[in-house]
Amino acid sequence: MASQKLFREYIGAGREHVRLSDVPIVENVDFHFILAFAIDYTKTPPHEPTDGIFDAFFFNEYITAKDVADFKDRHPKVKVALSLGGAEIPHGGTKTAVSFAPSSVDTWVNNAVASLTSVIKNYHIDGIDINYESFQTSTDMFAECIGRLITKLKTNGVISFASIAPYKWTNNFYKALWPRYEDFIDYVNYQFYAVDKNANEQTYLDDYNAERLTYGTKLLAGLASGTANAISPDVAIRACRTLHNEGKLLGIFIWSANNSRARRFTFEYQAQNILA
Repeated sequence: MASQKLFREYIGAGREHVRLSDVPIVENVDFHFILAFAIDYTKTPPHEPTDGIFDAFFFNEYITAKDVADFKDRHPKVKVALSLGGAEIPHGGTKTAVSFAPSSVDTWVNNAVASLTSVIKNYHIDGIDINYESFQTSTDMFAECIGRLITKLKTNGVISFASIAPYKWTNNFYKALWPRYEDFIDYVNYQFYAVDKNANEQTYLDDYNAERLTYGTKLLAGLASGTANAISPDVAIRACRTLHNEGKLLGIFIWSANNSRARRFTFEYQAQNILA
């Protein structure tokens, strides 16, 4: 079961440069940073799929391996995850969409285990987050690749937890994964904010209760702090308070620290205070 005081923050993919130390951490809350992203694409243009050979695409100069190690030493309760995939190559001048494009299950999994083990150990990372939003394969192949990847990394002692990040238009892929490998998945960062930007609190609550039927006690609430087409973060915060009062709130995640900087991390404080 997920911690009922778990707060998770994506960091690294936005245009605003943010360091781990910029983000406020409230006492008595379990805190996960999620580095966005590691991607199995070539790092130099033209960006092309590499069949499971991952590289770090977050702002390395602002989040170095030493930064992560030092921050975790100062904050023993903080854990760090590595998010895989994302919608597009970040920071580039020309947008390149990221797709999940394995040649075969065995090849992709073998490449992913080897390359991610290296990145994870280098950056002192504790877990992974699966965040693919586009797919050039079947739901079955996605489920087997991701399920085997998580299983092997856990069995090898490389990671201690794993999460997935579905939303309305990708949920069929993650729901193919879920029944086969749910025992190896610890948290579900469902992107409830990826709906009509004018949606109200009741829409959020209805969606949460519907997804809770599938993902149960591993489902987290989430908000986007600076995404133009997402549901208002104020609406999402109100929904989180309602879920907390109903005893249904297991944790909250925010996309993302880079967007939140301009708002002085207002929603990070609010979300963590609800949990605390």
